[in-house]
Amino acid sequence: MKERLWLVMLVVTAAAAGGASPAFAAETPAVTPTQAVPSAAAQVEQLVAGLAAKEGRDRDEAEKKLVDLARSTNILDVLQKHAADPDPETRVRIRKVIEEAQWGEPVRGVQVRLKAERREWKADEAPTFLVDVVNHGQAAIVKPFNAKSFCRVEVDGLWYGWGNPNELAARDFQALEPGKQLNYLIGVTLGDPWALFPDMKSPADVKGFPPKDSPRLKLAPGKHVVRVSCADVTSQERAAPPPVSGYAEIVILPPVAAAAEPAKAADQMIVSGGRPRKGR
Repeated sequence: MKERLWLVMLVVTAAAAGGASPAFAAETPAVTPTQAVPSAAAQVEQLVAGLAAKEGRDRDEAEKKLVDLARSTNILDVLQKHAADPDPETRVRIRKVIEEAQWGEPVRGVQVRLKAERREWKADEAPTFLVDVVNHGQAAIVKPFNAKSFCRVEVDGLWYGWGNPNELAARDFQALEPGKQLNYLIGVTLGDPWALFPDMKSPADVKGFPPKDSPRLKLAPGKHVVRVSCADVTSQERAAPPPVSGYAEIVILPPVAAAAEPAKAADQMIVSGGRPRKGR
């Protein structure tokens, strides 16, 4: 009896392990409403409570910690729940945290921000994002800032690269001087040929382009969380991981069924008394 029980457990475990990997699904499913792990969500609640602390320095410290956490972990849903907090100062600080967290962690003083043109998109539309870059470092950074084919995008935790390396976008190298910011440099569209990096956990893991047979990005209806990484082109910059933007959320609306066209009045015939006549 015990041997049969162990056999059943092994079969169930093997079946679960043999399911299709989400990394290679034909369509990227929508994410769950809250991506933050329970520990992160609890930390957010604690820090949000600190935004209403008696001492101003304690409120400032809680705000800074929230920004740092929001740059490394997707806690947008949790933060947005507090955007309507009854306390006026908490509301203002939460909105400030959400805005500042759009900028990712600085790398050599360079930060990247990703903004969706709008939050909701129809099923047949390609979501588009705008990328801003700022240089808080000490030296100028030279990159092909306007070449989206040299970007990598993360969608719901999976990283994608340009899927057509033989069709690279034209590169326009620009120098980003210290203290300067370049806005709306790249229009990153998720309808472009983005291909999956199978083993990529961060932009520092992989160089070059995805394998030729990698699945292409396809978004299912629902909520999706997106980040972008800029290209590094100098040997000095390659020694450090490329900068990554903060998180941006979009929603793909369900497809709308086409409404049947109403029949034309001239084609509606009613038989009355054995004679056809046009309907009213």
